[in-house]
Amino acid sequence: MTSASPATLESRRRRLEADLATELKRPLPDFTHVKQLKQMKLRLKDALAAQQRPAPNVRR
Repeated sequence: MTSASPATLESRRRRLEADLATELKRPLPDFTHVKQLKQMKLRLKDALAAQQRPAPNVRR
């Protein structure tokens, strides 16, 4: 997932947030689906953070 561009990852994250909000507005939300959406959102957040970290300064 880290090979995707930051814009693509951010777009996916926004889509997951919208899906999550929609699911939570249902009269009887499927909390298994909510959990899956939250886990996917967290993985995207981690991927975005990994891309924003500066490269380690490696000396040989």
